[in-house]
Amino acid sequence: MKTILNNLVKHPIISRYIKLIRVYIKAAARKLKKEFPAYSRNIFIRSSVIILTIIFLCVVCVFFQVGNRYDRTLYIVNIPKGYSASQVGDMLQSKGIIDGKYGFNLIVNIFRLQNRIQAGTYEFTPNMPLIRIINKIKKGEIIPPLLVKIVIPEGLSIYKIGQYMEKEGVGNGSAFKSVTQLDLSERTKNKYWFLNEIPIHSLEGYLFPDTYLVPSNLNSDQMADIMISRFNKKIAAYWKKNNKKMKVKMTFHQIITLASIIEKEAAIDGERPVISSVYHNRLRIRMHLGADPTIKYVLERPGKIVSLDDLKINSPYNTYRHYGLPPGPICNPGLLSVKAAMFPAKTDYLYFVARADGSHIFNKTLADHKISQEETRKERIKKIYKRPQY
Repeated sequence: MKTILNNLVKHPIISRYIKLIRVYIKAAARKLKKEFPAYSRNIFIRSSVIILTIIFLCVVCVFFQVGNRYDRTLYIVNIPKGYSASQVGDMLQSKGIIDGKYGFNLIVNIFRLQNRIQAGTYEFTPNMPLIRIINKIKKGEIIPPLLVKIVIPEGLSIYKIGQYMEKEGVGNGSAFKSVTQLDLSERTKNKYWFLNEIPIHSLEGYLFPDTYLVPSNLNSDQMADIMISRFNKKIAAYWKKNNKKMKVKMTFHQIITLASIIEKEAAIDGERPVISSVYHNRLRIRMHLGADPTIKYVLERPGKIVSLDDLKINSPYNTYRHYGLPPGPICNPGLLSVKAAMFPAKTDYLYFVARADGSHIFNKTLADHKISQEETRKERIKKIYKRPQY
C-alpha cells in the first residue's frame, strides 16, 4: 500500500498538481500575512489541508475501489487485439469485475493508457483493486493459454478440418478455409520446397492429419502453419528419402493427389497398396480412374452413393469423364496412403468394389467386376433388412 501511494504521489500529473497547490497556498499565505491576522491565516491553511486531504482520499478511493470485496471468484478474461480502453471497461463491468467503468476510464486518462492496452488472457477477481487490474493490463501480465488436444483423422478435407477445429474451440472454420485457399504466392514458399511445386491455389492434401496439442487462442493461420510443418517432417521427409526407389515416374503433387483418393477409398490398411495398384494400372493403360470420392469432392451436398446425374458433372475432378489424376488432392491423406501411392502392390487388377464391412473385392475383368457388384449389392440389402432374432 505504501509503495503504491508513493508511486501515485510521484506520478508526473499528480505531482504537478500538488506543486501547483503548494505554490497557491504559499502565495495565499504571504498575502494573508500582510492583510489578515495570524488566526485567519491558520484557519485558511487548516481548511486548505482538509480540502486537499478530502480530494486525495477521493482519488485513493477511486484507485482502490473494488467490484465486490467479498467475491474472490477467479475470472478468465480474454482481451481481443485492437480493443479500446472503453471496450475493456465495458467488458470488465459486464462480468462484475469492476463496479463501474467511470473510475476505470478516469485512471486510464490520468495515466494516458489509452494506447497501452495489451491484448491477451488475464485472471481477475472482483475483490481486486481497480489500480491493480489496470496495472496488469498495462504490463501485459497475461496467463498462458489453455492447451487443447485436437485429433484430426486421415481423409478430412480442408473444409471439414476447419469445422472440426471450430467445434473443438480452436480458430474459425471459415477463416481456416480461406487461409488455406489463398494464392500460394503470398505464403512463404521458401520455407517449404513443396509449396513451390503445387500447381493449384490450395493447400488441400498438405495439412498432415495427426494429434495436436495447441493453445486455445491459436488462429487459423498459425494452425495451418503447424500442420504444414508436420507434413514436412512426416511426408515430405519420407518422399525425399524414398522417391528414387519408385518404379513409376510421378511428381510429389501427383503422389499426394493419388494418396488422397486411396485414403478416401480404403477402410483396411492392408488393402491400400492393392487399391493403389488398381489406379496405377488404369493410369498406365489410359483408362478412366472412375473414383467416386473425386466427384463427391466437388458436390455441395454429396450423398453416400454417387448418382448417375452426379457422374455427368462437368469438372476436372470428375474422373469418370477426364483421364488421369484430378488437378489436386481431395483430402489430406496419412503416411500409409502416401506409401501405398508410391509403392503399389504388383497386381493385374483393374476393378474393385466395396463390401458392406468396408473391405473390397478386386477383379481383373469387367465381367467379374459386375458379378462382384451384384454380390455386394445383395450383401448391403441383407444388412439393411436384417432383423434381430428374439
